Amino acid sequence: MFGVSNGYSNYDYEISNGIKGSANYGNSVTSINIPAPLATTTYKLLSVRNACGTGDISGSATINVIPPSLKNIQIPDNAFYYIWTCTGASLSVPFKTLGTFSPENKFTVQLSDEMGLNFKSLPTEGKVSPLKVIIPDSIKAGVGYKVRVVASDDNVSSSTNLDLLQIFKGPTAAVDREVYSFEQGKPVSIKLNFTGTPGWAVNFGSNEFSARSYYTLDNPLIINLTPVSNATYKIFQFQIFIAKG
Repeated sequence: MFGVSNGYSNYDYEISNGIKGSANYGNSVTSINIPAPLATTTYKLLSVRNACGTGDISGSATINVIPPSLKNIQIPDNAFYYIWTCTGASLSVPFKTLGTFSPENKFTVQLSDEMGLNFKSLPTEGKVSPLKVIIPDSIKAGVGYKVRVVASDDNVSSSTNLDLLQIFKGPTAAVDREVYSFEQGKPVSIKLNFTGTPGWAVNFGSNEFSARSYYTLDNPLIINLTPVSNATYKIFQFQIFIAKG
């Protein structure tokens, strides 16, 4: 607000941003609306005059423009340390923010390709850390994946995970046929076929309590059984395991 004492007649004024105006007799103080500047700006009253001539001027008014807060989204350094996941599996994505985000802002997880490039958005569940996503079945197996969280707000930077994320193809396991014939006392070779990234861990047997655990990189896996009577064998538990050299 500029304060202008008008004496006893109408007056005209001009300020340093080029705005000119006038006020009626009797208004000892006039409020002048200044268009919002892009940066902090000081305005000065350049002139004021009435019927008696040019008046005295002094002082200035400064509008401080506070820039929008720097907004950033970071994946913690250890978020995916020694972490791997599979296609079709759920992945929890922690993140930290700097700055103030609008109430309408929406966070979305993005996943790179196996080279750490070409990020694509994934359907994302959650509004705060950690967010959750499902790794699409179409993703290739690889060890060079990067993850970032982006915002719907403008002017937000995002960092990716420090430790690369390993993604393996979601596995499947199946007995190669439904019925095997056997001669009593002679072994029967059961064949288990796998898909997905090697290796595989499977529990196989005639019941859950006596099922034997197998860990293999072989596909198919050959299991030799020597049944003494008709029996039904099943896969009771199955997952991939990571063989470290």
